[in-house]
Amino acid sequence: MNPRAEHFGAEEVDLRKVVFTPELLACVPAELARRYRVLPVGASGRDLRIAIADPSDLDAIDAVHDVVQRDVELVVAEESQIEEFITRFYPEGAHEG
Repeated sequence: MNPRAEHFGAEEVDLRKVVFTPELLACVPAELARRYRVLPVGASGRDLRIAIADPSDLDAIDAVHDVVQRDVELVVAEESQIEEFITRFYPEGAHEG
């Protein structure tokens, strides 16, 4: 288990097993995902599950909460996976919807 996930009591997620739909990705604006290195991994009603590499990054957590205006549940993912998937789904210069 990821030591950071274990320390914060957060679930660890393998991003390769997440189904990223356009609707899910639209829950987090591209600029926010790129700036704070976060990815939406699940949404249900007012709840939004966000993958982050560093669950102690309070600035990122606060910013995500302020922007998405939903109840945020954090899960931990490997930083390399987050980088890979942000590059894939939120490319630089992409339309900000």
